[in-house]
Amino acid sequence: MQKTWPALTLLAAALLAQGCTTSTAGTASAQGTAASATTTTTTPVTTTSTSPPPAPADADPAACVNADCRLQVSGTVLVPLDDRFGCAQFTVTHSAPNKVDFTVIRTRMNAVRATLMGTGHLALANGITVTIEQVDPSGAVLRFEPRTDDPTRDTARASEGLRLY
Repeated sequence: MQKTWPALTLLAAALLAQGCTTSTAGTASAQGTAASATTTTTTPVTTTSTSPPPAPADADPAACVNADCRLQVSGTVLVPLDDRFGCAQFTVTHSAPNKVDFTVIRTRMNAVRATLMGTGHLALANGITVTIEQVDPSGAVLRFEPRTDDPTRDTARASEGLRLY
């Protein structure tokens, strides 16, 4: 005959111990000790921006001839750029809900195409950076700048996906 009493006693003790030591904040435990309740108060922090709001976007693509502008795009827009940027054609197309396509035919380098989803930027080696500041189903606000991230290659970054080819 086997003795199983020690094993059963240990099992019963373990089950009872679990029931006796569990407590929740603000309630009494099974042993009769009161647990303390904790109250936390948070105050929302507000910050004030000292930078001025961005200038309104131009509706006329001709304002971007020097690659220094903000442009509102809805549909397809041909952006006339100064010859010093080496772009024979710079086309931007917005497609709902958040896609912006770029087609750039360059005079001194290979053509480039890019699709950016969401906000982001396209920096061309020939000295133009386009940042998508806002995009929604009605259109996109683009900021053109006469600079590049890398003069040896085209780069891009987007919040929801991209294709650069």
